[in-house]
Amino acid sequence: EIQTGTIESLIKFYATSPIPKGELVLLFGPAPQQNEVWDLDALLEEAMARQAASAAVREIATVTGLPKSQVYTRAMELKRT
Repeated sequence: EIQTGTIESLIKFYATSPIPKGELVLLFGPAPQQNEVWDLDALLEEAMARQAASAAVREIATVTGLPKSQVYTRAMELKRT
């Protein structure tokens, strides 16, 4: 299982999830740059498969730096298809 996000979003995720079995590896890197290209659909589909749409939108908006309104609009479009 791979989880990505800010420290805050990962703390929230693991506070409400079962304790993972096995190893836990943390990798830290620089914040994404504004001009970074994201596959928003793939990120949203993966996030919505494991949590509610509202939580997925918050997570993806945090990870990508995109406005929540933009991520929410795309999430609702994906749910309709």
